[in-house]
Amino acid sequence: MPETLSLDSTLSVLSDTLYFSGNIPCLEAVDQRVIISDYQQGIIEIDQSGKILSSYARPGNGPGEVLGCGHSSYSPDGKVWVFDEGHAIMHSYREGVPCGDMRMPAGLMPSYNVRFAALNDTLYCSVMGAGRLVNAIWNETVVDTMCPISQYDDVELPRHSQRHVVRGDHSLFVVCLAFPLVEEYSLSGELLSSYDLMSIPERAEIFQKEKSIVPNKFFVANTDVCYSEGSLYILSASTLGEYHCNEVIVLEKDGQKMGHAHTFVLSGRQSYSTITVSEKGLLYAFNNRTASLDIYLLPER
Repeated sequence: MPETLSLDSTLSVLSDTLYFSGNIPCLEAVDQRVIISDYQQGIIEIDQSGKILSSYARPGNGPGEVLGCGHSSYSPDGKVWVFDEGHAIMHSYREGVPCGDMRMPAGLMPSYNVRFAALNDTLYCSVMGAGRLVNAIWNETVVDTMCPISQYDDVELPRHSQRHVVRGDHSLFVVCLAFPLVEEYSLSGELLSSYDLMSIPERAEIFQKEKSIVPNKFFVANTDVCYSEGSLYILSASTLGEYHCNEVIVLEKDGQKMGHAHTFVLSGRQSYSTITVSEKGLLYAFNNRTASLDIYLLPER
């Protein structure tokens, strides 16, 4: 049975002049700090108490500025890659200073609604216009592909095939936005393991209900995903009763297989858009309804 977590604390105001805009594509906990992608205000980095450490990728058309701050991804080499949605280009920053751009190869467009993963100067992105749904891009060139169309994908509705891509310890996790499919790939594109979320009874009920109402309806079931300390956390939405997005499914590897470890319910029938989990077991979730960053302490296992 799902375990309900109680709210530990919340942040809605970061300073006298800085508030959350209400549109936060993603959060990422890295080395005692949280990187916040704010669509209207750019990248904001805070410590785990909420103190602002830095801000960059500010709105604009000048050097180092973005026109719509989309998803971001921290790379092990210390860079933060940011998808500039307005200019359809990836920017990189090191300690807030611009340090290079990357355009997508001709004919490819990264999906706007999902995470991408950065590994040094290689970006693993869910893309439109490709036979395989995740491309590894280096120096504006496709150097590898992975994630073929699955049994759930509808080639006539490509938006169904968007995938979150997040980096694990030595692999990539690929999670479908609209369907109950989770896959793990090696960095060279080999499928290592997979998991069907229909194996979880409460999720099966949701997917079956959506499919029975309108077969080709686009429902964002797996709103966000993050990886921390050996566990994959999937923020999932439900339309059973009033719409809410506050369930977090936790998958873990047991040998070569992925399995369902826990399901947490974040208190109240809230609507969260993105989550991240720190190495200290703090779960940060952006609350769309209150434009606040809610913080939960995960139980020790």
